[in-house]
Amino acid sequence: MKRKKASKKKKASSPPSLSESEHRLVAELAGKINDADPAGIVDSIPHAHAALALVDMLSLDHPSTPTLLAQIKDRFSEKRVHKAIKRVLFKLKGKGVRVEDVYGREDTVPVSLKPSKIEGPRAYVGTLDGMGYRPVMMLLTPSTGGQEIGLGAVSDEKGIQEFLFAKMSKKRARELRRQFSTESGTMVETSLNHFASVLDRAYQASLVLGSEVPGDYLELRSRIKAQVTPLERPAIYDLVGGDAFHDDRPLTDTEIDALLDHPFMKSWVLELEPMRPFMEEIVASEDSPLILSPEQKTRRMAEIKERCAAALFPGEKRQLMKNRLEEMAFVFQKLDESSDYPVSCLKAALAMDETDSAFKKNLFLYRMVDRSMTVYFTYADEKGSQEDAQETNNASPILMP
Repeated sequence: MKRKKASKKKKASSPPSLSESEHRLVAELAGKINDADPAGIVDSIPHAHAALALVDMLSLDHPSTPTLLAQIKDRFSEKRVHKAIKRVLFKLKGKGVRVEDVYGREDTVPVSLKPSKIEGPRAYVGTLDGMGYRPVMMLLTPSTGGQEIGLGAVSDEKGIQEFLFAKMSKKRARELRRQFSTESGTMVETSLNHFASVLDRAYQASLVLGSEVPGDYLELRSRIKAQVTPLERPAIYDLVGGDAFHDDRPLTDTEIDALLDHPFMKSWVLELEPMRPFMEEIVASEDSPLILSPEQKTRRMAEIKERCAAALFPGEKRQLMKNRLEEMAFVFQKLDESSDYPVSCLKAALAMDETDSAFKKNLFLYRMVDRSMTVYFTYADEKGSQEDAQETNNASPILMP
């Protein structure tokens, strides 16, 4: 009798190699673990092979690694990806990291017997610019499948500028979310109540201005209204604890300059038109035939800038600035709890409640005016040097960029 030949086991096929651009993308995603939302990183992974490469590249020492692994696990069902995740989890356990929540008891239940899951709303807010504009985004997963996405640009003073709310496939939603996040910059995840509060503030501003409110926003507003409860305090205080922030140290020039020099704050430049009369007054004082010492000129310019800050920021404007600083403190705190920026924002915000006097001015508002004037004066000087014809123009010396 002939002996049957033993059948050879098929070797597991190796995953397709990544292209050079995909390698770069994976490396970028691995580097973003320090300052990006894990969900945003996962949404940027193009396919399972890239997910596998990312899992192998993650640092075992970073505190966000278990969270990112959990979200990769939830999105990709491929066995290779899950095996790689389990290998990393085993290494993390060996280092004493708690990972029980990534693969819990639920994962031992056969897939066909698991209860279906409908994710709750996920909301995101971005950084603000000097006029209160910021990007916002929300994801809803309806029971009928697909995904609903709401996104737009809103301002606490100018109202709701643009807004889209539509249902689409999850793939298209991921693409749109990735594109919006790339164009809008840094965004952080937040609670539904906080998200609704940000939009409602912009909605109320639109009503005051008599602006047309996008119908897509009104549809989303009606959808989430029953799930929303008003915030009892600004969202930042839920992160730092307590109803109020206490720091007896005065806000210094160094702290303000460091805050305004942060990339998130580079766009905090005041509008030109309200400042134009004061800037023209500064130009006139420099051209004055009066002979003033450098100290006298410095005091004169400082006095003009103080009057400008007082005129531009009456009571209600200061409350707007306070809200913006508290919102920026929230973003900074979500991204890095150990930085000084949330503290500086909150100290500047609380200073908005203080009354100016002959002996005490609001240092943050003064620095905002000084910085904004410097931007416009620099632009005017550069424009003047490029176009000599402007020197004979009788129009205002303050140029609109």
